[in-house]
Amino acid sequence: MTILSGRLVASGHTTMKTRTAASVLSTLVSLLLGVAALEACAPSTPARRAPTATAEATATAIAVPRLVYQADWSRGLADWAPTPGWTVSGAVLQSDTGNDRQITLPFRPATPNYAVEFRLRIVNLAPGAGTQYALRADPAAGVDGFVALVEHVTVPGTRLFPDHPHEMIYIDPMTDQEDFGAHTLQIHDYEPGTIWRTYRVEIRGPLATLLIDGRVASWARSTKAPQLAAGAIHFYCTGIELQMSDLTVYSL
Repeated sequence: MTILSGRLVASGHTTMKTRTAASVLSTLVSLLLGVAALEACAPSTPARRAPTATAEATATAIAVPRLVYQADWSRGLADWAPTPGWTVSGAVLQSDTGNDRQITLPFRPATPNYAVEFRLRIVNLAPGAGTQYALRADPAAGVDGFVALVEHVTVPGTRLFPDHPHEMIYIDPMTDQEDFGAHTLQIHDYEPGTIWRTYRVEIRGPLATLLIDGRVASWARSTKAPQLAAGAIHFYCTGIELQMSDLTVYSL
């Protein structure tokens, strides 16, 4: 009986161990199957690719102005078709106080968008009214020109009435200028003084902009054509002795 009881007892322990192991194994299998099922149901995440140099290179390039002409008056004015009254001292061009003094650039921009820049200072003024200076481009057939003008230049402190010098830029002929009501002509009071100042005229399509010492002073737009003329460019002055230097032309 003892042996039998021992066998019976041993047999009972063996059965319990076997059932326990089977139960653990079944639980593990269930867990593994559950994890696999969850992974199968989860939405797939697309793989992230590192940015390439090509993608970074798609930024829009900004056009940089390019110097295309620089005046050299030390060689004389033979190519400038000057009227009487102009002289050259080193790299500086100078006018007298006579009337209707003009020079014409021996260079015509080959690009539709361009800028003409120069430095200028007033030395002396003729007595009386009508003193002015201007940079202008002639209109051509079907294409408008422009005039960048400083007028009524007087000596500070000599004005009997509030008659200030003015600066402006306008389309030539003026009838083709875009109408902005009260702002059709952007005329502003301007005191050039006798110091060196930098003038720049930028042409971009039908738009002409005058900048003085790096600041926008006036602008105008043509309604006739999508591009202003790039023909003969003149500098004109009357009743003003002035000096000019560093005349350059840039493509924009």
